[in-house]
Amino acid sequence: MTDSSISLPCELQLPNVLFTTQHRFDDGYAEDMHCGDLSEKVLRQHYLLDSVSESFDPWTGEKRRYPFGTHALARPAIIKERVNYQDVSRLLFDEMRKHSRVASFFGHRALFLRLVNHLQNGNGRPFSDSLLNFAYANLIRNDRSKKSALNGIKIALSEDTDLKYFSDKIRHSIAIEISDSYLPKFDRWIDCVNGLGISVHDVHATQITLMALRIEGRKFTAKVHFKGQDHFGLDDRDMMKPRYHNMPIFRIWFLLQRWEKMGFKPFMVNMEATVEIHGEKAEK
Repeated sequence: MTDSSISLPCELQLPNVLFTTQHRFDDGYAEDMHCGDLSEKVLRQHYLLDSVSESFDPWTGEKRRYPFGTHALARPAIIKERVNYQDVSRLLFDEMRKHSRVASFFGHRALFLRLVNHLQNGNGRPFSDSLLNFAYANLIRNDRSKKSALNGIKIALSEDTDLKYFSDKIRHSIAIEISDSYLPKFDRWIDCVNGLGISVHDVHATQITLMALRIEGRKFTAKVHFKGQDHFGLDDRDMMKPRYHNMPIFRIWFLLQRWEKMGFKPFMVNMEATVEIHGEKAEK
């Protein structure tokens, strides 16, 4: 006779969201989503952006040319020209693309250039790209560390010796493992030079969903969907970090985004990947 007071694990429907970060998706009020909110005075005095470009002064619209070369001995021979503010932004975007080579010479420069083009012409619309999804999937699959989110899911499934279906019990175990894991981010050393670190220098929000679970004897296969979102924008903290403040590309980016006379809109960068986990239940 069954004791009705015993609570058996109930089978949950799939797909099922396993984990979502506290940082919200589509957070248009995040600090790095601000644009056109700073005056010239604030940018020059507080953020120390007197010098932004080597070839022209965006504050005055004065362009400098050195007809006899760019070396030190040629610099006294300068031709000065005036450009309008539309040309100022165009020239700054061109310089931003040029300076991107430093952080994207090994791999994904094309992706970063697409993001720069979207900043210039996208008017704040969300961005997604198959190249980014491919890189995100590889990031997740190739993370062999014990603290990866993918490994945490595998551990939770493997340690449930009574695993017969997806239950509230196993969902809770997976959530604990993921909460104690490292979520996928492009923060490896290689990302500093392959264009991914500058394209997505953080992942603001992440959601992990179990799409399918197949159990055959002691073996199991789980299909897991990762959804990530970052903001292609800079906040005050970004700009005040010495490594960003001293790089021309970030000084130009911050000016284009935050100066009240420019105000190019930052945007959401969306990425997703579905990966499979294969494992085996532990013996009782």
